[in-house]
Amino acid sequence: MMSNLIQVSAIIKKTMRTFFNGLIKNLSNIFGILGILLTIYFGTFYVPSWIKENQNEKLNSSQQQTIQTIKELIYKDSTVTIQEIKTVVVGKELDEKISIPYTFYEILTLCQLSFIEDRFLPLERRMELTNKLEILKNQLIPEQAWTELEKSRERRARNKIIIILSIIISLIASGIGILSFYRKLKLEKDKQEEINNEIEESTVDISYKDFARQTEKEFIEALQSIKGIKFKIPARDEGYDLFFNKENKDYFIEFKLLTKSKVGLGSFKRFIYRLKDRPGEAWFIYNTDLTPLVMTEAKNFNNKNKDIELRLIKVNNKTELVEKVEKLLHTTKAHM
Repeated sequence: MMSNLIQVSAIIKKTMRTFFNGLIKNLSNIFGILGILLTIYFGTFYVPSWIKENQNEKLNSSQQQTIQTIKELIYKDSTVTIQEIKTVVVGKELDEKISIPYTFYEILTLCQLSFIEDRFLPLERRMELTNKLEILKNQLIPEQAWTELEKSRERRARNKIIIILSIIISLIASGIGILSFYRKLKLEKDKQEEINNEIEESTVDISYKDFARQTEKEFIEALQSIKGIKFKIPARDEGYDLFFNKENKDYFIEFKLLTKSKVGLGSFKRFIYRLKDRPGEAWFIYNTDLTPLVMTEAKNFNNKNKDIELRLIKVNNKTELVEKVEKLLHTTKAHM
């Protein structure tokens, strides 16, 4: 019983240690995700809500002050005109640098409602003041009232556009953050895979290395048996294993034959570094797989170098190698 408890305790400690080590190792990634989530929250929910609340609070205050001023004019002045009402509304907008989202017709209607709800005034007086406002409403030119209504709708639409823009900007920023975060994780993963691959390659048994060298020798002999092409082995280390010229075009061939590990970036870059200033074609022949960093490097090489084309050729045996090379030579001839 005691031994079981000790084993369980050891497992728990190991699990907790692994968890905290992983947490510390990925702390920057966790903060990156948290930052993206906060950007989405503030841009999509908090900021639009704050903008809307702030606008509503300011508009409500200005609206109440405007209505109260108009009510005082209506209550005390029996000769108030529609132009005086407009002066009050426009003056309030200019003074507080806002745009009241209501037409003059709507503002007068709100004043009527305010009078009707005013319990401190006798009902007859309330109706009298309401009718007075109705007369002013009837003085509004229909075309003018319609234009004001359209302007009111435009003001409301502008407020919505500001909120929508805030959401869109936050989503774009979050999208860029997510993409950047993804590319960072992928790059870290690719780098770690490259390191693991180098370690695996360095620990390959000598017998496997001898097998790879023997396979490379057989591949070279298989290519040299192709009729019509004179393959040359460089006298000294030129960064490639074979060379031939066909129709005034140079071809450079490099073999990377492994047993277990993938083709790493180090051996691949040694090949392309020697050929970046030479016109023609570069054939990189391999038999396992390429690491993600090698794939990226090959794509970048072809994008940057227009005089030489890099081809990645994967083969499993010498028969497949000869078939692919003959097909490439035939395609090249047809293209020429």
